[in-house]
Amino acid sequence: TMQCKDGYIYLCCIEEHQWRNFVEIMGNPEWAEMEIFKDRLVRALNWDALKPLLEEWVSQQTVLDLYRKAQAKRVPFAPVSTMGDLLNSEHLKARGFFVEIAQPVAGTHKYPGAPLKFARTPWEIRMPAPTMGQHNAEVFGKLGITPTRLDELKRKGVI
Repeated sequence: TMQCKDGYIYLCCIEEHQWRNFVEIMGNPEWAEMEIFKDRLVRALNWDALKPLLEEWVSQQTVLDLYRKAQAKRVPFAPVSTMGDLLNSEHLKARGFFVEIAQPVAGTHKYPGAPLKFARTPWEIRMPAPTMGQHNAEVFGKLGITPTRLDELKRKGVI
């Protein structure tokens, strides 16, 4: 993970072709051809020398620009997103990932929706999160606590 001008990005160049494509994105700097960076094993051994070179270049890029360039070259980079980034993501908006849920105490807010969507079994919010104690009668009733005892526990502030 490295810092760009406007945030962070996760760099991933496990395969040699990914590294070569990243080197192209960087404009083929001379240092990339040095013997100490010749393959992934040698680059890993020389990470202390490689890291500052990458950090310097990456710090001059924006997250979205670098992500798009890497994506076009099939290099698996990923933006490190804040919750605000995710809420404003065009991709997640297009998928309808975030849903508005009205909750009696918390109010109406956006929440993550279904991570997967199936045509024959559509996902839906059936009810908001329960309020404090909303299901006490059902839960404590299954534990054998009578309604009278439940009222007593409420009066004493136990529940």
